[in-house]
Amino acid sequence: GMEENGMKHYFKGRTAALVTAIVLLAGVTTVFASENAVKHALSDLYGLMAQNRATAKLDALEIKVLENAKGDADRAAAKIFNTGVYEQGFDNALTRDVAPLEAQSRIEAQKKSQAVEPLQREAALYRAIQSLSLTRAEKDMQTRLLALTREDAAIAKARYDAGVISAADLSDAQAAVASAELNIEKLAVKLTSAELAVNRQAGTELDAVLESTATDGIALLETLFSDPAGTAGWIEAAQQRDPDVFGKSEALRFLDMKLALAAKYIPETHSRVVEMRRDQEDARLTLADAKTGIEVSLRNLLNDRLTAADSLEMAKLDLEQAKRHRAQAQSRFEAGLFSRADLIARDREVENAQYAVLSATANLNGKEADLRVMVGKEIIP
Repeated sequence: GMEENGMKHYFKGRTAALVTAIVLLAGVTTVFASENAVKHALSDLYGLMAQNRATAKLDALEIKVLENAKGDADRAAAKIFNTGVYEQGFDNALTRDVAPLEAQSRIEAQKKSQAVEPLQREAALYRAIQSLSLTRAEKDMQTRLLALTREDAAIAKARYDAGVISAADLSDAQAAVASAELNIEKLAVKLTSAELAVNRQAGTELDAVLESTATDGIALLETLFSDPAGTAGWIEAAQQRDPDVFGKSEALRFLDMKLALAAKYIPETHSRVVEMRRDQEDARLTLADAKTGIEVSLRNLLNDRLTAADSLEMAKLDLEQAKRHRAQAQSRFEAGLFSRADLIARDREVENAQYAVLSATANLNGKEADLRVMVGKEIIP
């Protein structure tokens, strides 16, 4: 009678557990709204149902053993071990205590993967827009340089007519114009490609965005990583949000749980225990490797960002120097000490230096975007 009542209470509890699992499954289906998530959840549910039936048999056996006298319990335990049912107790304990947690862990891993994807898409779109802005800036610069090159060619023609330079020198000046014109045509194609890349990353037409990304639209992102003392915190944040690190952490946690359960059911020398201890050590090493990999990647990105920041500062200094040279050349030109050709050369220096600043800014922004994605921060707050 006690056994029958125990089984009734047991199956009543298992029925409630299954109802709860079905409700949770509906919630998962609503949250993820993906075919794969539903398939995994259904698989976990059906597996849980099968495992519960096996666990019920073990529970009934445990109740019977507890109801017997001590001598009967010892004999039953010996019989269980000798027939292999003792090991089944370990298997069913895994099913009851660990399997549901593993199912939940797979859902959490999927959540982490899904959380990473939006920031990755945002960063890809941001980089595409930066590339588009930089291409526009390059085309504008090359257009201004083309005007200077044409003026150079006109000066060369006048000097040739005056017998100051050779026909070869004139030919070189005219070839430079043709080369500059061809470069403009190539940049027009590159610009179209950059616009398509932005639309492709966004998944829609972005006319308004394209209009807003003018040449001066390459603004420097404010960095989150200026304080070296915060590096450890950024490393931890990157590790916590990485799906691979999460999966390896969970694998180690479940092996720890399984070994703790094994101590209650099977000897330490059992082949399964030995195998799990070996797997546990492997899991510990792979987790450490994954965490170290994240740390190395983040530190490399931080160093890349520092290098990019230094390059931007150098580009700004070069621009200031080019502007000073241009101002000096203008004064000498007005005093009759510099020719118009010399002044054009200084104009080219300024144009190239201005583009170098924009290029270095875009490069620095790209490093900042990569860092923000890694630690889970929005690209543009």
